[in-house]
Amino acid sequence: MVLGIPGGAPPGPPDSYHGLLAGADLVVGGQRHLAALDPLPARTLALHGDLEETLDSIAAESGTVCVLASGDPGYFGILRALAARFGAGSLEVHPAVSSVSLAFARLGLPWDDAVVVSAHGRSLADAVRAIPAHPSGVGGELRLAKSAVLVSPENPPEAVASLLVELGAAPGSRAVVCSRLGYPEEEVTDTDLAGVAAGRWDPLSVLLLLPPDPVAPVASLATPSAAAGARLYAAGTAGAAAGTGEAPAGTGGAGGGAGAAGGASGPVGGASGPVGGTAGSHGGTAGSHGGTTAHPGEPRHFGAIFGRDDSELSHRAGMIT
Repeated sequence: MVLGIPGGAPPGPPDSYHGLLAGADLVVGGQRHLAALDPLPARTLALHGDLEETLDSIAAESGTVCVLASGDPGYFGILRALAARFGAGSLEVHPAVSSVSLAFARLGLPWDDAVVVSAHGRSLADAVRAIPAHPSGVGGELRLAKSAVLVSPENPPEAVASLLVELGAAPGSRAVVCSRLGYPEEEVTDTDLAGVAAGRWDPLSVLLLLPPDPVAPVASLATPSAAAGARLYAAGTAGAAAGTGEAPAGTGGAGGGAGAAGGASGPVGGASGPVGGTAGSHGGTAGSHGGTTAHPGEPRHFGAIFGRDDSELSHRAGMIT
C-alpha cells in the first residue's frame, strides 16, 4: 500500500490514517512522515538516499508493507520506482493533494495550462532546460511559460532563478515561492525572478513562474499555440525518441510533437536537443526535441536554445551551484 501525506500533517482525524495502516507489518517513509503518524502500529523504516537499498528491504519483508509519500505518490513521486520493481497491480494507492495543486490553490489560479518540472534527482541544467520560454520582444529577454518547479536541496529556488536570469529570462518575471505548504510555518512569497535569485529559500518549496496574465482565457494544454505545435510536429524527425512523461503534457511521441506549451503530445522545441532528465515534464525519460525549425515568438526550451549537448547551459549551471 502507498499512502500519500499532504503538507505537515494528515487532514482529518488521525484515526482515518491509522485505519489504513492497521494491517501493515512494516511502514516505510521519510522521517517527517513517520513522525506525523506517530505512534504507528508496525515496525518502521526511514527512507534515505539509497532508494535501491530501501526497495530491497521492502522486497525482503514477508508481511504487508505501507509506504508513506508526499502528496500524490504518482506525480513525480515514489510510485514510479515501486511500480517498476513490484508491478503496478500489486500496489494499493491512496493519493493526497500534490504540492503543485496546493501552490496554485494558494494563489487562486488554475493550473491545467501549466508546465511542471521536477528538479529532484537531476542536474540544475537538466531542470532548467525543461522550462519553456519565448522571446518577449523587449531587449532580447525571454518570457517564461506558466510553470511550476519542484525544487530540491541540491537545486533550491534561488539556484533555479539565478540560472534562468543568467540565460536571458526577464529578471522582473513574476515568481512565487511556496514553502512548507500545509505546515504551520507555511510561507508564500510573491516576488520576481531577481528577488528569488537574491534570496535564500527553504528547499521544501514549489517555485511558480507566472506570465503577466496567469489565467488562460480557455482551459487547454495547447498553450500558447496549438498551431505552433502542429508545425513543430510536422517538422519533427521520424526517429525522434520519447518516453512517457508524467506532467500535464501527456506522453512523448516521435517527431517532437508539442507538449503543454504547444499542442497535443510530446516535447516542445525548436532546434534539436534532449528533453532533460528522468521524469521530465515534456516527454519522459529519454525523449528528444524533433523539430528543427523554430518560429519567432513560439515557446522553446532553454536546452533547445543551447543545442544538443547543452555545454554552455551546463557550464553556467555549474558556476551557480
